[in-house]
Amino acid sequence: LGPRHPLVVGPALVAPLLLLVAGVLRIVDGLDGQYGGGSPWELGHTALLFAYLPLGVLVVGLARSVPPITGAGRGVTEAAVAAGLLGAAGSLWVVVYDLATGAAAVGAPDQVLGVASSLLVAGVATLLMLLVEHGVLRWWSPAAAVSGALLVSWNLDLMPIAASLVLLGLAPLTSLRLPLPKG
Repeated sequence: LGPRHPLVVGPALVAPLLLLVAGVLRIVDGLDGQYGGGSPWELGHTALLFAYLPLGVLVVGLARSVPPITGAGRGVTEAAVAAGLLGAAGSLWVVVYDLATGAAAVGAPDQVLGVASSLLVAGVATLLMLLVEHGVLRWWSPAAAVSGALLVSWNLDLMPIAASLVLLGLAPLTSLRLPLPKG
């Protein structure tokens, strides 16, 4: 077996932990009955910004961890990478927009975030499912990660629980060792 992939191990731990920090800061921000406009809001969005970066790296690392596939399977991997990277970039753009304007996204950025988040989740979930298909991961890993993503899309106040589910789903990636290629 080969070494653990550095583009997978770090991001698989760092991204969900930063999402957890953002979720806790969202709760702190809402203690006064409203969201936005204070240090917890800014720190939470900064944590989100730094969470989306390793998620983009994770997409690349997962793609490199999927055993070589030819034909239509390779197209699935490439589409998942494109969706994941586009989703991470769109999510980053919305968070930067929020931080630059000092307010939560409304209108176009909010719509971009919905599409971007969906693309990011679809990309990561597809790559995780490819690892399940090859017997590298168990079925519950992508199920937990996707459940966390769906939970936060349903209600942002559940972000700490959602981040915990994402961490649970991505944690097996930290010990992932793949067979070395032949030749």
